[in-house]
Amino acid sequence: MRPLLVLALMLVSAGFGFRSGAEPLSEAAPVLACPECGKITDAIRVSESILAVGERGLVVHGTSGNGWTQIAAPVRRMLTAIARAGNGHLVAVGHDALILNNAGIDTAWTVVQASPQQDIPLLDIWMDGDGRGLAVGAYGLVLTTEDHGHRWSPRTLDPEAPHFYAVREDSDGTLFIVGEFGAVFRSRDQGKSWASLETGWDGTFFGLRAGPAGRLLLYGLEGTILDSRDGGESWQRLESGVSASLYDAVFMPDGRVVVVGADGIVLVESAGNFQRIPSSRRGAISTALVSDPDSVLLFGENGINRLSLAGEPGERENRP
Repeated sequence: MRPLLVLALMLVSAGFGFRSGAEPLSEAAPVLACPECGKITDAIRVSESILAVGERGLVVHGTSGNGWTQIAAPVRRMLTAIARAGNGHLVAVGHDALILNNAGIDTAWTVVQASPQQDIPLLDIWMDGDGRGLAVGAYGLVLTTEDHGHRWSPRTLDPEAPHFYAVREDSDGTLFIVGEFGAVFRSRDQGKSWASLETGWDGTFFGLRAGPAGRLLLYGLEGTILDSRDGGESWQRLESGVSASLYDAVFMPDGRVVVVGADGIVLVESAGNFQRIPSSRRGAISTALVSDPDSVLLFGENGINRLSLAGEPGERENRP
């Protein structure tokens, strides 16, 4: 097994480890007394709410100020990503090429597909408002849908089959898929065709985020952060000041960028310089969302926490 596949199966941190086929697929997710304390892998905003997914089929619903509740899921598999589709539908993906679908927050999740015999995780998903979508994962796995995630078809993007960790969209609808061996692919026609981009680095990228004024931020192993201002045609390496893996980034309303990753790393960038904010809750941080103009919600190995970007270090972090 390639070292980075181990990383994929453990979802970018030893703290996220859960063997794919350890329990029957038909068993429902266990009920947690503190769902916001569970291991979280991804989170999105749905209107005024937040939905997060994670270990053993965990689905958490809530707001940043009014508490969190667990939503029943029909499987005990690591869920790795969640996305909104059109017509209020939601789609989640996970280990064993698992795909779940529902018609909205208040409706039951159903299993659309799963392949335990393959033991290949899907690691990210993108959906648009018209029902088109892409799911990506280990060993070059790419699946496409045209019907809000009800039916999926495989597609070969790279014959070298790198592990794909993220599929993201920028403000003008351009799609990007990133992964190991420096893989960065771009589509300007909603996934019909793809072009490979050269970044000058052949390590693993875990994610990409699009910011204002056409800015793209690409990040991954060894504290690597690359910046593009021309749609991915050229990239500039930024000095992060850390050597640990970076997993997500979020653009704040005032233009600052928050980058998060392994070992509780939180970096705040302003005018090209990164400042590391110490964390009292160590553990991998997989996802960040803006909470308010001066704080972020962090999702990861230690559940859900709010981090203020102002104030004294000891006062910055708390459970929302």
